[in-house]
Amino acid sequence: GSHIRRANPRDSLGPVPESALASANRHRILRRGRSYGDRAADPRADDGIERGLFFICLNSDIERQFEFVQQTWLNNPVFGGLNGEVDPIVGNLVKGDEIFTEQADPLRRRVHDLRRFVTVKGGAYFFLPGIRALRYIASL
Repeated sequence: GSHIRRANPRDSLGPVPESALASANRHRILRRGRSYGDRAADPRADDGIERGLFFICLNSDIERQFEFVQQTWLNNPVFGGLNGEVDPIVGNLVKGDEIFTEQADPLRRRVHDLRRFVTVKGGAYFFLPGIRALRYIASL
């Protein structure tokens, strides 16, 4: 149920690890975060200065990769044997699903009343040239 496992479930998508890994690879994206704003002197106190992360994602098929990961893995309340939970970091937390289950053996632990951690300020899709176009540009 963790953000990393939901965003890249690797071998946890079914009973056959090889086919689960193949499915995860089909939806793989290259993602990076870049921080903005000055580092807080005291991270526990709000100094009113805006800071955060720019999320940058590269993929070749927006629907099959980025949008699939967002909707089917991160915001899916039924995922990986869990029910009624969305991604604890970027999921759309609504009344009733503000929980996170730390799956452990033999006992799991549940964290209740999660607060929204990520606030989206905006977004955009930017399209890069394909390999053929890059080869053409390089040949000029």
